[in-house]
Amino acid sequence: MSLAGHPDPERFAAEFSGSERTVAEYLLSEVLERQSEEVRRLLLRTSMLERVSGELADLLTGGSGGERILQDLEEAGAFVVSLDGRRSWFRYHRLFADLLQLELRHTEPGGLAALHATAARWYAGHGYAAEAVRHAQAARDWSLAARLLSDHWIDLDLGGQAATRA
Repeated sequence: MSLAGHPDPERFAAEFSGSERTVAEYLLSEVLERQSEEVRRLLLRTSMLERVSGELADLLTGGSGGERILQDLEEAGAFVVSLDGRRSWFRYHRLFADLLQLELRHTEPGGLAALHATAARWYAGHGYAAEAVRHAQAARDWSLAARLLSDHWIDLDLGGQAATRA
C-alpha cells in the first residue's frame, strides 16, 4: 500500500528490510493507526481468536456492525481474510494477529483473560465446543473448561478434537 504511493518506491523497498521491528512498525503505522477508534478496538479485542464472526466481534467490543467492519477490512486488504462464502467468518494474518495481541497486552493489561472467558462462553453457546474449551483454558477458567469437556467429550472425541490445546 505504501509502496504504490511512495515517491521513491525503489528506496522504500530497499529500506523495508523485513526485520520484525520494521514490519511491526509498518503494520502499526500503515494499518492500525489509520483506522478509526471503533475499528482499532475491534482488531485489538478480537486478535486472540483463531476466527471471528461479526456477532462475536460485537460482543467482545461492546459495539455493533462488526461483520461490516470485517468485510470492509478484507476488501481493503488489511490482513483480514474471509473464511467462508457468506463472508461471515474471518481470520487475521498470523503476523498481524501477533502484533495486535502485543498491542492489546500493552493497552489493556489484564484484559485478555476476560476476553478469552467471554469468547469461551460465546463459542460454547453456539456449538463450538473445541474453541470454547481452548478459550476457557486461555482464560484460566478451569471450572468452565472442565464443564465444557464433561458436556462435550463425546462430540470432541468423535470429531477428532479430543486433544485441545491452550
